[in-house]
Amino acid sequence: MHITFHQLEIFKTVVITGSLTLAARRLGVTQPLVSQQLAKLEEQLGARLVIRNRKGLIELTAAGNYWDKSSSDLLSRFENIIYDHDIKFRENDVVVKLGVIPNLRSSFITQATNMLEKISRTAKIEVTYEADTKALSELLKIRKLNFAITTRTSLKDEAHSLHISPAYTDVLTWVVPRSVTAADIKYALNSEAVLSEINPTLLKYITMPKSKILSKNWYDNNLKHSESYIEAPTFSTAIDLVANNLGTCLANLSLLPNISRAVIKKVRVYDVAAEKIETVVAMHRHLKTHSTYSLIHAALVDYCTRHHSLAMSSILLAKLP
Repeated sequence: MHITFHQLEIFKTVVITGSLTLAARRLGVTQPLVSQQLAKLEEQLGARLVIRNRKGLIELTAAGNYWDKSSSDLLSRFENIIYDHDIKFRENDVVVKLGVIPNLRSSFITQATNMLEKISRTAKIEVTYEADTKALSELLKIRKLNFAITTRTSLKDEAHSLHISPAYTDVLTWVVPRSVTAADIKYALNSEAVLSEINPTLLKYITMPKSKILSKNWYDNNLKHSESYIEAPTFSTAIDLVANNLGTCLANLSLLPNISRAVIKKVRVYDVAAEKIETVVAMHRHLKTHSTYSLIHAALVDYCTRHHSLAMSSILLAKLP
């Protein structure tokens, strides 16, 4: 019987993502290659591991469930051995594979990178941006990342294999051009507001690809006359558009410290009293035993809890009128 770690990695990624197509995307390979390697693994084992339904999603067979757990154990043990080897015999090969959501671009990454270099000048730092926390969680599970700054809820199924520390508490905010008055907003939020009397800027909102549903639900419930106007590629672009009086948008508070002061001065930021989002720093639990990785985790936590949290608190949050 000839089974490779590559085949087990592919199988595990298929299980985590729920489909061969998504697994190929996460691994950066073609879908036919995933299908081929999965078929070879099943041939070697003499048993079918997954069943695909009409929608392309997979279900595990009894053998699949057995190998889901077994492959996790094998891959984890093998990764531990590799890390032990690197620490003992390749001191210059520490690699930080950090995954973050786009909210933490720009100054956050610059500052975090400078801080990590103080711990290990020879460490290699690879930063991966993912538009949603689910994708970050999957990349951690398949070990394409060894650190991630993401939401606690996205990691609930993997908490046993991760070392997780609180980073900061995020909230959803509503960003409005400063030219729009509190009286304009109060009137627009009134369910009996007359369309023709509403400030035109409040009748348009800006969305991002991954926040369409969230935005639509909020605006439908609070500003029923407002319609999606522009789809911006990033939150920072959306806020730039708001600063130029082209509409309003929703944004996480954690993004705002990365926006230039010149832009922030042109907008008002309102607390929409939505559910608070607990953001954490996560790394694979076995890395705690390695001093360099443990120090890096502690430094990321320190930066988030002190510096980034302080920057977030400097943003003046207004209450909805």
